[in-house]
Amino acid sequence: MIRLVATDMDGTLLNSRKEVPSGFIEWVKKHADVLMVLASGRQYYTLLEDFSDISEEAVFLAENGAMVVYRDEIIHVDEMARSSAKLVLNRAMEIEEVCPILCGTHSVYYRKDQEDMLEPALRFFHSRMPVDSLLEAVDRDTIIKVANFVPARNADNVFPRFTGLPKNVYAVVTGPEWIDVMNVSVNKGVALKMIQNRFSILPEESMAFGDLMNDYEMLKECEYSFAMENACEGIYKVARYTTASNDEDGVMKILRNIEQYG
Repeated sequence: MIRLVATDMDGTLLNSRKEVPSGFIEWVKKHADVLMVLASGRQYYTLLEDFSDISEEAVFLAENGAMVVYRDEIIHVDEMARSSAKLVLNRAMEIEEVCPILCGTHSVYYRKDQEDMLEPALRFFHSRMPVDSLLEAVDRDTIIKVANFVPARNADNVFPRFTGLPKNVYAVVTGPEWIDVMNVSVNKGVALKMIQNRFSILPEESMAFGDLMNDYEMLKECEYSFAMENACEGIYKVARYTTASNDEDGVMKILRNIEQYG
């Protein structure tokens, strides 16, 4: 039987209007024997606000796996070295097309002079703080990621410019507006494997849904891996199954018939 379900948020569980599908919260509460893992590049505090109704039932795999929280307890953090964070910020600030956001375990930090450009992005961060200097903000918190907002929504085109980064970090496109930089040890698959071990759940008892390459490793850790119809080519290659798009209730179509699997 399936004992764990992990789902990405944007482009997967949420529709294009960023809405949670009808019946999802009720499904999680009804299936207490299935551990729900909410996996996202989003901030933990944002996920907690959006899914407060299932905060006791779900595991929050936030920041692409750099931070994992269960019932208000941080059970995993992959801290970025302060020197690496500063080097990444310096590189990002050389690229005119992006607005870097420094992500810590307590808050995110952004430049006051970029607040207008960042307005569409800041809604994704429940805990946030404007600062005069991102480099100085590195010393305020445990840093786990540098998220780079691309207002022109052409992250794929900007991505090749993230070269010359420290060898212990990597960049990944997490959406049309986002390029995240984090430790090479961070991905959703590493975090999910840790969750599976903590709760004694096997890959054969696990199901996952995703659409972009930051979901790749997570899908590999689950026997029942699903690519959304709107997924990128790389996700289609790694997933064992497919489902309808995020705008066609793809995740819920599988969950409503989960008894067919496992």
